[in-house]
Amino acid sequence: MVRNIIGLLVIFKMTQTLTVREAQFPRNPEPNQLRTTYNKLRETAQRLSHARGALIGINNRKKLQIESLQAELSSYAEDATLDYQEKAQLLGILGKYRDVFASMETAGDEMVAGFQEYEFGSGPFAGGRPIARLLNACRAFIRAWKAAKDLGPEIRELGQ
Repeated sequence: MVRNIIGLLVIFKMTQTLTVREAQFPRNPEPNQLRTTYNKLRETAQRLSHARGALIGINNRKKLQIESLQAELSSYAEDATLDYQEKAQLLGILGKYRDVFASMETAGDEMVAGFQEYEFGSGPFAGGRPIARLLNACRAFIRAWKAAKDLGPEIRELGQ
């Protein structure tokens, strides 16, 4: 029993070396001194036991807290993955809109230039060339307009 108590003391003070001195640990102690030393060792062992129990409790609570935080982090990671996928889809749609609006801008510029050529051509009637240019610009604008309208279902699908 005394060995167990001494073992607990050694474990508790692992960072310090325990030197055995004659004054502290006499070879033939008196019974009264032996009883006093035993009582001190017993009290220390009890405190160690309580401290160990408290430490185990703290450790178990920390483990539960870590598990909870890991679950929360995993949930955030899943949400972030979904957000990145949605952002990628949105960027894809925005890229398509950018291309559509660029083609609409080009078609609009062509329509303006074609109309000006038709209106202010070299004569009262400048011939078929300005009309063909104006019609081609109208066709390009119509294609761009339809492309923009065709992106509507993709946007509605992303919003759901």
